[in-house]
Amino acid sequence: MSISRRLAVAAMLTAACGCAVTARTAPASPSARTPGLAAFDPAAEAYVRLVLAAGEHDEDLVGYFTGNPAWREEARRKKVPLAELVTRADALLGTIGDPPAAAPPLVRWRHRYLRSQLGALKTRLEQLGGTRPGYDDLVRRLYGVAAPRVDLAELGRRREALAPLLPGAGSLRERAAAQHERYRLPPERVAPVFAAAQAECRRRTVAQVRLPPAERFSVEEVRDKFWWFYAEDKGGGHTHGQLNVEAPFELGDADYFMCHEVYPGHHVQGVLAEERLTVAEGLLELRVYQTYSPMAFLAEGHASAGHDLALPLDARIDLHRRVLFPLAGRDPADAERYVRSNDALRRLYLRAQAEVARLLYEGALDDASAVAWMEEQALSPRKVAEDTVKFVRTVGAYALGYDLGADLVRAWVDARGGADPADRWRAYQAAWLPPQLPEDLVVARPPPPTAPARTAAPLQPSRFRRVVTGFDAKGKSTVALDGRVPERARWTPSAAEIEKEPFTRFITADELWVLPAVPFDLAERRDPVGPELASYGRGEKFLPHRGSVVVEEVRYDPGGGYPMHTSASLDVIVVTSGAMELILETGSTVVRAGDVVIQRGTPHAWKVVGDQPCTFVSILADAVNSPVPHELLMK
Repeated sequence: MSISRRLAVAAMLTAACGCAVTARTAPASPSARTPGLAAFDPAAEAYVRLVLAAGEHDEDLVGYFTGNPAWREEARRKKVPLAELVTRADALLGTIGDPPAAAPPLVRWRHRYLRSQLGALKTRLEQLGGTRPGYDDLVRRLYGVAAPRVDLAELGRRREALAPLLPGAGSLRERAAAQHERYRLPPERVAPVFAAAQAECRRRTVAQVRLPPAERFSVEEVRDKFWWFYAEDKGGGHTHGQLNVEAPFELGDADYFMCHEVYPGHHVQGVLAEERLTVAEGLLELRVYQTYSPMAFLAEGHASAGHDLALPLDARIDLHRRVLFPLAGRDPADAERYVRSNDALRRLYLRAQAEVARLLYEGALDDASAVAWMEEQALSPRKVAEDTVKFVRTVGAYALGYDLGADLVRAWVDARGGADPADRWRAYQAAWLPPQLPEDLVVARPPPPTAPARTAAPLQPSRFRRVVTGFDAKGKSTVALDGRVPERARWTPSAAEIEKEPFTRFITADELWVLPAVPFDLAERRDPVGPELASYGRGEKFLPHRGSVVVEEVRYDPGGGYPMHTSASLDVIVVTSGAMELILETGSTVVRAGDVVIQRGTPHAWKVVGDQPCTFVSILADAVNSPVPHELLMK
């Protein structure tokens, strides 16, 4: 189980087409271009120069550049401060006006492409300058997609499905590690196995895709390198690769790697874009590969999905049984079981990697914990888990392209290609050229089922056992109250409230304790949420009255949330189960069981994440100097 992201970072980030600076064939004459494209040429040149200048602050930002070498030399010689680059990006965005409504599709796409790439570049520059948006907001701004939430139960089901596929004794993790070692390729077998896989991937690709006559991919064996594979774009349809035969490749890497990196993946992407857009249409902006961008996200997803297209599971099994297993000196009788388990392990790994990118960014895991998490959740060998954490620490949400990006392309191909292989290949090409953006590939799906409207019988919240201490008649400390909170301490929306504010149908709350004033009178023996003290310090929807403190448990059912609002209180919120997205005006973050939120009277909204309820205990204290009136305000 291995994919290109397991290369050393320097190689991984340039794998799309390498990082050589080479001049290309001159573009076609202006008369041959699509009418209207020339209007964006100045903005395209300014964009390319801006990316090169930004690359001087982030060595991983420029994956490759195949334009005028003097531009890159100028960027290196005149290093522009980050703040100035942000200003330039803003100014350039302001110059890219909308194309005419009747403009050709390629002209409209060029406008969208430049604006989306520039927006992502500005976000990355702001990151480099110290800005740290919420993870979901960051993914939207860099890649133009919604960040997925990974359900741990789904990962568990995937591991369970692997049990009959992994032979031997021991735990699943031990059996996965044993398989990894069993199918490791010795150095003398790496080149022949990869060459055979490349030949089959190319044969299947050229049968469906017209490639330029000069197109070629060459590879040489190297040793004593820290990276696994390096690809360099030589221009004119030629990509040259270096294969480190001493890297710890596994047998299943060969076909996946050659499909992803070469046929029909990154090499073919670059060749077709060069021929049809960079040369024929003079799209200068495609001469630079901006790593943290919507197009880079799509490139990784498209290349990853190419493996399933070029080598469907049955074809993959046949290739391993007939060709790769004999070349590797392995028993072909084991090929089917190995291919199926290797495919399942890879998909498990990619899904887990997508989640660990979020967990590391949000600080839910440190590096050591993330390594252990990948070992447990993805069944990754220790070295693979360590490499993964290093990679994700470097590229962050870029890793989503291999999982979410591939899912977008697969769904697109399924929806538009059906079952016919030729139609599927055409749909696959259409996911890349004519040009697309990630948002263009989102296939409409039925909306998730909504929660049933509540009437007099709402869903029940989880109920805490409430233990309250006090003093007995002899002045000794004792348990004064033990049990559930009184029924009157529960808030559920009425039919009228649901009609007025439909989101309330997802919410129930239990009032646990109330302090009518601080300091609290410890001589008060009555239950502050019991029938004797109605509305004791409590305001609307359990908000505190002036000077009081309210302690409550709140439950949001799946699909629920609360719109943007502001309350004049300081809220200490301890998440006890599930997960919730906290949405603020500048971004968002996800909190889970065990997390604590200190909400200081700021505008915010809530949204349940996943298919499980989210519950939390809140301590709401009245506060002063709020920018809003004391009562609850809804935007």
